[in-house]
Amino acid sequence: AAIFNKLLEFYEINKKGVPESYGNHRRIKISQVKEDAPEPDLNITIDRVSDGSLWEPKYRNAKITTIVNEAHPYYQSLNNADSIGLNVLSEFMNLLSDLEYNSVSNSEQRIFEKARVEISRALRVKVESQSANY
Repeated sequence: AAIFNKLLEFYEINKKGVPESYGNHRRIKISQVKEDAPEPDLNITIDRVSDGSLWEPKYRNAKITTIVNEAHPYYQSLNNADSIGLNVLSEFMNLLSDLEYNSVSNSEQRIFEKARVEISRALRVKVESQSANY
């Protein structure tokens, strides 16, 4: 997409009075410039979650917010070790919170809720078994 935009920009800049053949523009080198990705719009609050899950969606301040459970062992292990992993996990939890909160039927919402609880439980077991091995 970035290359296409640069080509369009080049065409718009150089089309003034230029005939169909572009003459001296045969040796144009186009390179793709890596642009920084925009910061994700995360609505995340670190707090306690009522059911002990790793995260929970809530509606606060007219936005869907993800509450991350600061007491969950998986969050504590990531918080101490890996900020990149924590950012990726935060984006993932935020997306799942949006999906769960915006689900249209009660059965669909229960599926998301069950998945959230099961994922949280599996991550808790993983962290606890790793700490038992040390």
